[in-house]
Formats: sequence, structure tokens, C-alpha cells
Amino acid sequence: AELMNYTVVEPAAVLATHLTEVIKKHGWEFLGRQEVQKLVDHLKETHPVVVSELIPELLGLGSLQKVLQNLLKEAVPIRDLATIFEALADHAPISKDTDYLTECCRSALARVITQRHLSSDGKLHAVTLDPQLEKMLGESVQKSTQGGYVAVDAVTAQRIVRAIKREFDRAATSGQTVVLLTNSQIRLYLRRMLERALSGLNILSYSEISTDVQVINFGQVKLMQDMQKVQN
Repeated sequence: AELMNYTVVEPAAVLATHLTEVIKKHGWEFLGRQEVQKLVDHLKETHPVVVSELIPELLGLGSLQKVLQNLLKEAVPIRDLATIFEALADHAPISKDTDYLTECCRSALARVITQRHLSSDGKLHAVTLDPQLEKMLGESVQKSTQGGYVAVDAVTAQRIVRAIKREFDRAATSGQTVVLLTNSQIRLYLRRMLERALSGLNILSYSEISTDVQVINFGQVKLMQDMQKVQN
């Protein structure tokens, strides 16, 4: 097989790769309160001040668990716990909402997140949302005890999905890695709305893009165009 230029992979390597992908996809489900406590205890050895300031005075262990799970669910590394705790200590006095705190942590981890999505040319290639669509989504956000979500009817949701998919299908012809860019107020809620229909879509906010990275705009999602096509 090697003489014929085929790539030969050992069975153990295939199994290891598969398990790694499974852990990346479902790792957030294994992060219980006990595991979070171990992370807190470990960080306390090197950063006792920020830990004592945050836990439990500003944030409970359960809320910290939800924030870390939100990060892991989108494959954001949590190895830099010191930066995450610093961000939480800065913003927890403002709000205890875990969705809000998650976005604050993502902003603090901007360099790490940006690096994961750079294309081979070292630039960030993105599709953005039309300002009117972005405003409409922002006004549709509803909060609940289970987290926030975009409250739009099924027809409108389908139109949004089609419009986004159309732009990404067009951008895919470039061969570059492309992300969807939006503001931090709706990023997480938009992801929740799209995660079933467009599971492989990476959605970033403007606040988590490193300032030294050049952003190449591949297109803009406009819902009105999609609505006109449906009506026609």
C-alpha cells in the first residue's frame, strides 16, 4: 500500500483519533462539580488571590461549571484558567448570568479563539450578518432559567438558516476556513438556534477577534433577499 502511495494508518491510531474527536465533542458533559472543584483547587495553588475573590463570594461552583461547559461545548480550551477566572472576577459583579459571563470569558480568550480559526494565509475569513437582521435577532432574544434563546417563528428560522447556508456554500468555493461573525449580544443565542441545522458552523463575535488579525469579509447574510425569493 505504501509503495502505491496510500496513507497507511495503524488501527490504534485510528481508534485514538476517533476517541479524541468524541472527547472534544462531548467533553463538556463529563465536567461535573467534582471536576470543577479539582480545577479550582489546582488553580488556587498558583493564583490564590483571584480564586478567593471569585469563589464563592462572586460566583458559585454551579455557575462556574456552566460557564466552563459553555466554553468546552464550542471547543474553546479552558487550560488558561487564570485568564478565565480574571474575566469572571471582573464581570460577575455586573451580572451573574452565565451566558453573559461565557461571552466575557471568550473575549478574554480572544487570541486563543482567533488562532483556531485562521486560514492558511494567516487571515480570518468571515461572513457577517446584515445589520437589520442582526437587530431583529437581538430584539428576539428571550431569557429563561435554562438560558437565553432567539424566539422567532419556524418559518423565519428556516429562512435564516437558508440565507446563512447560501452564503457559506458560496464562500466554501474559496477553499478557506470561513466563520460567521456577529456581535457578542446575540452570538451564543444564534449558535443555539443553528446548532442542529448547521452543526459545523463556527460563530464568533467581533469582541473575540485579535486586533492584529486581518479579517476578510466573504459576504453578508441578508434575510430580505431570502424572503423575496420565497415570495416569488
